[in-house]
Amino acid sequence: MKSGTSYVQSILGGHKQELLASGAEFVGGFGVQTRAVRRMLRLPEAPRRNRARWLDLAARVHASPAEVSVVSMEFLGFATEAQVEELVSPLRGLEVSVVVTVRDQLRAVAAQWQTFTRNQGKDDWASYLRLIEDPEGGSRAHRVFHRAQDVPVVAARWGDHPAVAGVGLVTVPGHAPASELWRRFATAAGLDASIADPSVARRNDSLGYASCDVLRRANTLLTGLPGPVYRALVREAALGPLGALRALEERPVLDRTAAAAAARRNADIRALVTGGRVGLTGDLEDLPVDADPSGYPDAVSPPDPAHVLRAARALHEHARSALVAATGAGSVDPVDPVDPVDPPGPGDEVDRLVAESAALLRAVAGTR
Repeated sequence: MKSGTSYVQSILGGHKQELLASGAEFVGGFGVQTRAVRRMLRLPEAPRRNRARWLDLAARVHASPAEVSVVSMEFLGFATEAQVEELVSPLRGLEVSVVVTVRDQLRAVAAQWQTFTRNQGKDDWASYLRLIEDPEGGSRAHRVFHRAQDVPVVAARWGDHPAVAGVGLVTVPGHAPASELWRRFATAAGLDASIADPSVARRNDSLGYASCDVLRRANTLLTGLPGPVYRALVREAALGPLGALRALEERPVLDRTAAAAAARRNADIRALVTGGRVGLTGDLEDLPVDADPSGYPDAVSPPDPAHVLRAARALHEHARSALVAATGAGSVDPVDPVDPVDPPGPGDEVDRLVAESAALLRAVAGTR
């Protein structure tokens, strides 16, 4: 996750015919692949039903006239050893190669926090940095982060399977144009990079620091919503008013302790290559291991209060507009705010706006 997958997938999905003409196929498309992978990761629950979509996808691969079939879905990195067996088994008789895009951990941590926040995460930035490095705490933050970012574990689970021909890492370029990621991925996957125009690809940009902070505050008041409804509400806010603030907000910065831990994870990824356990397309310099301590603060600073207030107002206006659209009314009556987990102090405008926004979004959820 958070290693350019949306960018690569949008190129694959936007050039299906060009891929076919070059002897490759993005089998079924991203939506079909996503549903198939999600179901397989539910195993062993209701195994027959959960296998059906993946078995159908595997059958398409076997029947494809293309020399190369591509399945690209980052959740495959979550698969346990048993699930890898279930995923690979229907592909017997084919050469299965695994390509893993990897991003500098000094940059990946903030991106992962943003994704965590957009999926009901409630921890602020400072707390998140400590939680992901505490294996004894049993926190959701630690579990989700390492499931997504422990590249050596992912490489071992897939690479140790006897039916997997090999695992190759593709580094996300640190300073080169984004098109370089497509070129690297295509090389590693045996595709003709020249058939696609990467300039029209979709990027999955992160929210700014203040918007993430507002969203994680709202999450404390949005518990209990059905997952699909919650994700739809947050996606609409993220793509709309909060996303529009991205260029105006600062980015979260690692503190020295977190930067040192990220550099160690980069070193662990490098060791996979230097130890000959995986191949490499890209540059190991994209995974720096010498994080200059002087470049990072002893402790992180909270987001700019003015930026947080602006983001809270944007979320509040979006929530009101969404309820108007959902009910078909010209306006909405004032709503009683959801009681915050930590009651706000007198005059705390941000907490008031967040609480009212959560109430409005819950009302929107009730119409869906």
